[in-house]
Amino acid sequence: MRGRLLKVLMVVLVLIPVGLTAYLANNLYHRKGVPEALENLTKQLFRSKADERKAEARAVELERKTQELQTAYDALVADLRGEVDSRDIRVRQFREKLEINFVDKILFASGSAEITPRGREILRKVGGVLAKVKDKSIYVVGHTDSNPIHSALYPSNWELSTARSASVIRFLSESGGVTPERFTAMGRAFYQPVASNATPEGRHENRRVDIIVAEVPLLAGETGSESMRGTVNTGQPSEHDLTGGQAAPIRETAPQPAAPP
Repeated sequence: MRGRLLKVLMVVLVLIPVGLTAYLANNLYHRKGVPEALENLTKQLFRSKADERKAEARAVELERKTQELQTAYDALVADLRGEVDSRDIRVRQFREKLEINFVDKILFASGSAEITPRGREILRKVGGVLAKVKDKSIYVVGHTDSNPIHSALYPSNWELSTARSASVIRFLSESGGVTPERFTAMGRAFYQPVASNATPEGRHENRRVDIIVAEVPLLAGETGSESMRGTVNTGQPSEHDLTGGQAAPIRETAPQPAAPP
């Protein structure tokens, strides 16, 4: 009898912790805050992992685009070696854009928007390279010096700069192999100089055509061209400014010489 009582007592002692544990677990589960906290923590962990994967994908895509621009830069410098060496053309690679600056005399005669034979030859090479750069828009920007122009075709430098931009686009789309949907024509007259218009040297630098290869949102202010800044000295450029670009290009050829035409 005594032995049986002892066994019953031992069973009770064993079951008490088990029952207490089950009771506490059940009570803890039904407390409102604990499951919600665990659920929120799980969601945060999943979001962190998703954000990490997105960041990695963006980094890979940026590297691909940078490599694509680097390939285009190398091809342009190689194909236009003579013009680059004579500093009639300047090529600059930024992190997310490519910029080609032309002295106007290699593309146009004075006061004209008709491309010269030499200019057509040069643009044909440029078009062959640009056609291989995918998923980017191409902005062609005409600039003049401050000397006024008065003609039946071009009443002011606005018309001349815009007509030159349109001529370059028309040639590149018709003879350079670049689809016209990628282009935007822009004429800035003499309102975005890179040098002073008070000297022949400065006016020579300001008469130019820029081709900018960049992401589609350029006009919304997400990237831009340093040579398109609104004034000569506007402070530190910003990579999210249409007229700014990155603070410094990754690579660039020598700038055009400041010499009168």
